[in-house]
Amino acid sequence: MSQGYPEPKIPSKPNGSHRNRSCHISTTPIMAASLFVTAVLRTTLTSGLRASRSLSALRHCFTRPSSRGLRMTAMGGGSAGIVAGFSSSSAARGNGIEPPQKIEFFYFPVRARMENLRMMLHYARVDYVDIIVGGQTYRNMKAQGVFPFQTLPTVTLTFKDGKEVNIGQSGSITRYMAKLGGMDLYPSDPLECAIVDQVYQYMEDAPVFNPVVNVFTGEKFKERKSAFLSHLPTRLNNVRKFLGSGPFFAERKNPSYADFHVYHMLSQAKLLDPKCLDGDKQFQEFMKTVESLPRVSEYLKTRVEAIDIGTNPMLDPRPEIGSSTTVTWK
Repeated sequence: MSQGYPEPKIPSKPNGSHRNRSCHISTTPIMAASLFVTAVLRTTLTSGLRASRSLSALRHCFTRPSSRGLRMTAMGGGSAGIVAGFSSSSAARGNGIEPPQKIEFFYFPVRARMENLRMMLHYARVDYVDIIVGGQTYRNMKAQGVFPFQTLPTVTLTFKDGKEVNIGQSGSITRYMAKLGGMDLYPSDPLECAIVDQVYQYMEDAPVFNPVVNVFTGEKFKERKSAFLSHLPTRLNNVRKFLGSGPFFAERKNPSYADFHVYHMLSQAKLLDPKCLDGDKQFQEFMKTVESLPRVSEYLKTRVEAIDIGTNPMLDPRPEIGSSTTVTWK
């Protein structure tokens, strides 16, 4: 469940009529090195394209086209992952970003590294479909190299010209979605962006706050829970100065992608110890502010619950492997 980087854009091949097939290329050592790097990149990009096509073929085995409207639909199946379809966004165009026609997320049947994204997509009114991946289906897709770094989450972006781009690494996915979603989720001011990004990254580096909720049991759970909760006050004290008078980090009036990430971490901590923020009015107020955001409040009220933490952790109701949920906005 680690993160990743966008695959590089695949350059279009030059038209044959513009290519001088009889030209002589004189190679100096520098030029030779350049040609070698170009050949390596071309091989890498070709492999990426094959992976994208392979992922597309596999995805069609257990998903259907999403429907539109503000409604949520669930579909059963036989593998676990998460998918999102994106309607053309004026906000994205306003940011100078070409909006994909469809966004598809693949993830395990847990909250973890997808939960801040789900909250942010609801807030920004981005159409999406969750496809749950796991078990043999995940192993098959991983063996075929369809995930950029053989990890989840992975997102597939499909553009109007039919091109598909796969992105891994949750940090890269989060920043891209923040820019795409508009609503000032990704600060335009470089300094403000650096402030919220350092908060995002610092909290991302917190040890095992997702696995301790979603994976560990028995003695290992007790050890990891104790370690996480003992470090939590120090981690919060290190970032509270960037929250200031709030309501959001960098004292912004509107949330950024960092705010959703910090909220998710705090909500995970409260699953481990409901009293862990007692006496911390600043972060209690921060959580209430995020929970009251339009569409986020509705999402939090209806999301599946995390149960049996430390003994047999799962979501209730447990998403079936291969099931998908479609969220669309008019």
